[in-house]
Amino acid sequence: MGIIPGSVGAAKAAMRAAINAEIQKLQKKIRKAKDVKQKIKLVQLHIDADISTWNRSLGTFESSQMAPVKVTDKFEGDSAETISTKIPEPIDIMRENTSGAQEVQGEADIQIEKLDVYIETLEQQIEALRAQLAAI
Repeated sequence: MGIIPGSVGAAKAAMRAAINAEIQKLQKKIRKAKDVKQKIKLVQLHIDADISTWNRSLGTFESSQMAPVKVTDKFEGDSAETISTKIPEPIDIMRENTSGAQEVQGEADIQIEKLDVYIETLEQQIEALRAQLAAI
């Protein structure tokens, strides 16, 4: 039996269609990964802004007259004692928030790096598929 010329062409067309469909799936994954990466970067920008705000507020607070609470002729008696016991708590909370935010930033950086590797892998797969397509 001989090979029917039309069937070879149909098989090649089917292979091209399958490869193109796979390329489109991979491109969709790349777009989604890049979208997630942008969202993570946006969160990082918000975290940066919050850290800056907290650090400015903390610096202002620590350099104000309220920092050394028991200042002669400023805060005396029971008020000085009350203020001196309450001030360290918000300072500690601000420091903890900043530290926690910085940890989140570090984790976000790791996720961005992983997304970059994932995108690169997908792009390599697309290039391999394009090479197969060109060989058909």
